[in-house]
Amino acid sequence: MNKSDDNTLFELFFHKSKEYYIDKLISYQTGQKFTFNVFAFLFGLFWFIYRKMYLQAFVILLIVVGEGFLEVLFFPDMDESTINTVNVVMTILIATITGFMGNYLYIKHAERVITNAQQKYNDTEQIHKIVKRKGGVSYLVFIILAGIIALTFLYNNFIP
Repeated sequence: MNKSDDNTLFELFFHKSKEYYIDKLISYQTGQKFTFNVFAFLFGLFWFIYRKMYLQAFVILLIVVGEGFLEVLFFPDMDESTINTVNVVMTILIATITGFMGNYLYIKHAERVITNAQQKYNDTEQIHKIVKRKGGVSYLVFIILAGIIALTFLYNNFIP
């Protein structure tokens, strides 16, 4: 495939956000690998699920849970004020790293999907179909959030 075909595939993958992500792709290709994504910073794990990066979301979940486990393991006698301070600092640190890694990981994800489609299929139409289907966004995140909110409500109001 030539460069214009690659651009078309990236545009298909990025769907409605293609202008933003094509700009980030160009930055990536010219050496600026890490650009800040405010939505990845603010929504973290949920942003990755929204962008269909389920493996990356799972890794972030493991990091957050692991960090909390390490706090309890290494600092079992921390007072509540210190715990709260550590939690805020770690949340900001993880969110900042996620914000700077978001675009990079999304572009790498797009590259993998496009490369796999090109290797698996010879038909341009089939490649376009696969790239478009695997790109874009998933509303699974909203279902998960609604479930978490519902479970939290039920737990707080009906479970003694």
